[in-house]
Amino acid sequence: MAVQLQQARIARDTWLTGVALAGVAIAAWAWLLRTGEQGMGAPAFLGAWTVMMAAMMLPSAAPLVLVYRRGAPAASTAALVGGYGALWAAVGVVAYAADRSLEGSRVSALVLVGAG
Repeated sequence: MAVQLQQARIARDTWLTGVALAGVAIAAWAWLLRTGEQGMGAPAFLGAWTVMMAAMMLPSAAPLVLVYRRGAPAASTAALVGGYGALWAAVGVVAYAADRSLEGSRVSALVLVGAG
């Protein structure tokens, strides 16, 4: 009986975590589609970057988070997701700095060609 209750709790927690991740990703996509790209300063860029990363990267991280949630408390799982988001936000700071330093230079064209 105790094993069944524990399995039921794990299934419920996994389901709730999955729904929460899906909700954040859907909200992020909705916000991105509504706002589009506009001229931005650093705070707006970082906010948009973080929302974009949530929309695109949380769905791919969901399996890891769901497996982690099975054996960890909710606060620990939230810390995992928060750390994941903070890491991507830090990458956004580097991307913004690179964009500003390369703006208007021929190097930016070479970066685009190289990325293509």
